[in-house]
Amino acid sequence: MRIYLAAAYGDKDLMKLWRYQLRKISMVVTSTWLDQEEIASGYMETLIAHRDLEEIDSSDILVHYANPARRDRWRGGCQVEFGYALACRKKLVVIGEQQMVFHHCVNVRFFESFTSFLGALFKEEV
Repeated sequence: MRIYLAAAYGDKDLMKLWRYQLRKISMVVTSTWLDQEEIASGYMETLIAHRDLEEIDSSDILVHYANPARRDRWRGGCQVEFGYALACRKKLVVIGEQQMVFHHCVNVRFFESFTSFLGALFKEEV
């Protein structure tokens, strides 16, 4: 299964840990933003946005980490990625907290923790 991890840039280190754990169970994580050295600006932002959308297109599922501690401090990228995946009819998972109306759509699976999401993956319930 190919998975795109969407989260606030400030949660990048946690997402790297999740990527490591997913790779250990033979999942492919397509989120190359995890390897970016710094937040881009200008023309680089355009290139990165297009790259991220292509990575979502190539994924089977988008996993959005909705960190309650960052609720009021998002720049918005992960919400756009979530909306794009929703419009593309991708499988969607929210981990953490349902923070916006689109997190409650019928085709969105919600998990309170990454551990519970992994358990569902093992049981092939995702």
